[in-house]
Amino acid sequence: MEQTKQKVNKWIEQTFYQMVNGIDIAHFEQHIQQAIHMKRAQSTTSNYLDDVMMNLTYYEQNNAQWYALFEQMLANQVPFTTDFMEAELLMAQMQIRQQMTEQRAALLQLFTEAYTTQNLTENIILYDYAYAMIAHGLRIDFLTMATKHPQKELLTTVNAEETLRIIDGYVNYHADQIARQLTLV
Repeated sequence: MEQTKQKVNKWIEQTFYQMVNGIDIAHFEQHIQQAIHMKRAQSTTSNYLDDVMMNLTYYEQNNAQWYALFEQMLANQVPFTTDFMEAELLMAQMQIRQQMTEQRAALLQLFTEAYTTQNLTENIILYDYAYAMIAHGLRIDFLTMATKHPQKELLTTVNAEETLRIIDGYVNYHADQIARQLTLV
């Protein structure tokens, strides 16, 4: 079992290395800046930071869905396939968007309070946004690669919670490393 665990951990490490090795930081920066500029342009009646915070909330809820789905896959409770994963995540994203639309007023009130109580500045919010966007992409890419890996069954033979903790560690580390290199304002 320990050998299998080490093999899985090594595979996770190598997969993340492949995903971020030679990454084009300028591409990430341009993509994220375009999203920020679009939010600024579209926010004529509201604070564009509210829209950025809505996206942060969306990414947080997507992360929870990703985590739950991957945990079920690792525990062999649902099919460990790309098609199943894509369908489930798409359905979850549509539900999250609907819920956020319904909860927009309450969320905006929470954001307004957070701006003052947590001293959230534009730079902090934009870093968090970039980080969340990058982390979301890494999670989805990793899950896609995992579902296509010829030895994906190995992932189901080790502790799912520990495996997810390791994956999350790599996601957090790489998302932070990439986001810190970006100029967003």
